[in-house]
Amino acid sequence: MTVRVSGPVRHRLQLSWKPSKSKHVAGYNVYRSNRAGGPYKKINRSLEPSTDYTDRDVVAGCTYYYVTGAVNMKGHESKYSRQVQATIPCDHVITEADWPSEPPSLPACTEEPRCK
Repeated sequence: MTVRVSGPVRHRLQLSWKPSKSKHVAGYNVYRSNRAGGPYKKINRSLEPSTDYTDRDVVAGCTYYYVTGAVNMKGHESKYSRQVQATIPCDHVITEADWPSEPPSLPACTEEPRCK
């Protein structure tokens, strides 16, 4: 059996956070950077009303850093939350050589990923 992947595998990353203690929160902004400490770029198109967000624009082999900001009814945003990081695993294609042996471990990236 051979599994072939045409083009890059689409990855997504599910983020969640604790809600703000303020009663006047209208929603949240989500920010991402490919460097610890920023600079950060807002990745949500509109104010996120919940405390969950899915980042569908991540690349295998890259490490991302995220913060959120709570926005009140007047549009004022809080300071950033504490930063969290996530590393997207490298893609792996299963070939005949991998079957039926034990599933292979994910390899290290063989080339520099183009992190967004």
